[in-house]
Amino acid sequence: LGAIVGITHVVSEEALKEAVLERIPAGTEEMNIKALNAGRKAGQEVLQTKVG
Repeated sequence: LGAIVGITHVVSEEALKEAVLERIPAGTEEMNIKALNAGRKAGQEVLQTKVG
């Protein structure tokens, strides 16, 4: 999900974060947000190599 948002910006990062936090098990928030951010960063890097 993070990679898709990093490439398409179809939803805001904040909206995605809120949606993820509403659906994950308690106690996994930090891990899931780190994964979301890593995916977003990877998506942005791919986009930069393809466009830039």
